[in-house]
Amino acid sequence: MRAPLHTAILLFLRNEQEEARAKALRAHFGSRRSLRMVRALNHHALHVSQQSGLPVIVIKGEQQIGNNFGERFANAFEEAFAAGYENVIAIGNDCLSLSTEHLHKAAALLNSGEGLVLGPAEDGGAYIVGVHRGAYQRAPFINLPWQTPEVLEALISYARQQRAVCSYLPMAQDMDDAPAFRKVVSQMPVHLRIVQILRNILKKSALQPADAPLPARQDTHSTRSLRAPPLLTR
Repeated sequence: MRAPLHTAILLFLRNEQEEARAKALRAHFGSRRSLRMVRALNHHALHVSQQSGLPVIVIKGEQQIGNNFGERFANAFEEAFAAGYENVIAIGNDCLSLSTEHLHKAAALLNSGEGLVLGPAEDGGAYIVGVHRGAYQRAPFINLPWQTPEVLEALISYARQQRAVCSYLPMAQDMDDAPAFRKVVSQMPVHLRIVQILRNILKKSALQPADAPLPARQDTHSTRSLRAPPLLTR
């Protein structure tokens, strides 16, 4: 029998086109710039995850299996549990303030026996969902109101139903649509590299028509700087 592993980060991402559509970014910023934004967010989330030193499992786009978000999310957790991990910390790409400290704190709480660790988002969602294997039950987990403002309260109720201790990280803002995107980017510290990249894209979208062609030199530079590294499952 394999010795149990402990904690992995599950980076759960849509493909870039689907993410841009789901957040209605294309209507505000144009298809090309919205894709650059999503790629920058994916790159940032992957970088923060890898900087934590924890194993990272990336499940993106077509790798996600299921008929709805709940099924796809549950199947991703089960894949991580099947790989031997006792704790899984799931994140997306839409919380700019996510840090390695958040991930280390979540891992420490799960390793100390907490059943769930949640990072509450101001809109009623969660930017981190950490689950211990013993607190996971497939059917109720799938049927939580994912991708709604009620999911945080539903996760708290789920923890009670599983008789699992639930701990919380500091509240943060996430970005579920274009107005929230503009608001969060404008409020984040400008010294952060991801904020500089996103502000630059937003500035260009304000100065140019949504899908106007960019000068070749500028476009080449932006594409290289924002392209995410290969996303590998490990």
